Amino acid sequence: MKRIALTTAALSALIAAPALAEVEQAGALTFKELQQEYPTLTQKEFEMVDVNKDGVADMEEIDQAEQSDVLEQAPMNDKS
Repeated sequence: MKRIALTTAALSALIAAPALAEVEQAGALTFKELQQEYPTLTQKEFEMVDVNKDGVADMEEIDQAEQSDVLEQAPMNDKS
């Protein structure tokens, strides 16, 4: 019985993993999405922004990139 419970728990964790990954990346932007906010952004610059190399830039990475002048400082979604 204990073995069945452990197997069930392991399977549940595997099933939930993709959903957890989506939650962790909520608010993160892909290269194309970030390029909509920073039209002159190059792939090389995006790679500098994506410090942890997970393929997306989260808000902390974007803030750091703005502070270090990798990205020009501009409010997100500012169309002025």
